[in-house]
Amino acid sequence: MRVMLLVVVIALGPITGTSQAQGQGQPEHPAVTVRGKTYTPKSILARNMGTQEDQTTQFPPHKVIGNVYYVGTRTLSSFLIVTPQGNILLNSTYERNVPVIQKSVADLGFKFSDIKMLLGNHAHGDHQEGDALVKLLTGAEVIAMAEDVPGLQAMKPGGKDHPIDKVIHDGDRVTLGGTTLVAHLTAGHTPGCTTWTMAAQEGGRTHNVVFHCSLRGPGMLTPTVVDRFNRSFKVVRELPCDVPLGDHPAQYDMLEKYPHLGKGSANPFIDAANCNLETDIQEAMFRAALEEQGQATPPTTLAQVTMSTEATKRAHLQEINVDTAMKLVNACLEYSKAANSNGGASVVVVGPSGNIVVAIRTDGQSPNNFDSAYQKAKTALYMRQPTRVLVNRWGSAEPAIARAPLNMYLVEGGYPIIVEDMMIGAMGVGGASGGDEQCGHTALTKVLGVQPPIQPPARPTSAAALAPTPAASPESGGR
Repeated sequence: MRVMLLVVVIALGPITGTSQAQGQGQPEHPAVTVRGKTYTPKSILARNMGTQEDQTTQFPPHKVIGNVYYVGTRTLSSFLIVTPQGNILLNSTYERNVPVIQKSVADLGFKFSDIKMLLGNHAHGDHQEGDALVKLLTGAEVIAMAEDVPGLQAMKPGGKDHPIDKVIHDGDRVTLGGTTLVAHLTAGHTPGCTTWTMAAQEGGRTHNVVFHCSLRGPGMLTPTVVDRFNRSFKVVRELPCDVPLGDHPAQYDMLEKYPHLGKGSANPFIDAANCNLETDIQEAMFRAALEEQGQATPPTTLAQVTMSTEATKRAHLQEINVDTAMKLVNACLEYSKAANSNGGASVVVVGPSGNIVVAIRTDGQSPNNFDSAYQKAKTALYMRQPTRVLVNRWGSAEPAIARAPLNMYLVEGGYPIIVEDMMIGAMGVGGASGGDEQCGHTALTKVLGVQPPIQPPARPTSAAALAPTPAASPESGGR
């Protein structure tokens, strides 16, 4: 038995560059002012990313608080959480930065090979492109939020598949060596943007640490994205927070705070008063962009440019699924086998656009049986009637009809597949033991329920009888 399968392959290129991860050419509008400072989409992106050198240059690795250490670059955050049973790395950044992170871990006196878990804030190359290399070097378990899995899988630096060992969901906990991080879905920047929280001990006190995921909006705010951000702003504002951190150092003023670290004063990273400063900036920008977008042409929705449900039904644009198509094929083959133990058949099921869904030619069937089945299916589809009805209608006029532009195949054994008055495809049978027409009708009845009875053959009608009658001439005495 031979089965024809049609496969469409869509190639996705790697998401590695800054422009792909963050977008580029950001506009100078809208502008918002928060706590006396003005921001635009362009200035925020420049603040976050800096120069190419900033993105790859090691920033002095340092202890942030408790068992949390900074091991990233000047503008791309990476955090090491140290535990007695191994360490956790949050954000591998670009693959080219992995040696930089590795050096920072070593400069702090830790072993890169002790990393047991690898987490990320969101599926953009500047934050998680290096996951495959970190996994290769450490064997760490790579953990990802479910909604960001497709974005991570499309991230293939150097052709390497993106490792994902464990998929988590909103509210899930990750624990290692007595340290627990909680994953909070704060979607918008990406579908699976993850804000992580944990408790850190310092000076005999417990401090709530928040590793914020970016809340920067895209250029076009669709209804889905708007809903995500509205939820995320609310979630972030409700998180207990003493130590705000972020996937870019600028989001928590690392450059301003770091010089004050270890100067005998309070830890500058304990900054509860500014836990939502970045949230305020991004929400103000989001609201301004939403207002600006509302003054322009609203985004097109699918419903605006596609047929209504009723029109879709009338046009028969729902397609039979492979499972049902296979049931029809198998039922037909069972009928053929019952009629003749050595029997077989060629069966083709097409969708409403004429595309093949399933096609089978059993062993011993001649190629013309398959071609016949396919043509019968297409004819039943185009005419929306069993081919027997067409045979009865045109009878022996078949040669003339077959030469018509419609190129119909007037042989019994083709059936439209109709469910709830919607044609979802068509079926054609050729070379079936027990009869093509009976084979198809039996299969449709078994799988889909009672079908209209098979029409008996009609008396043949001559092609001459169907031909237009020529106008009478005066010589013939006609009127």
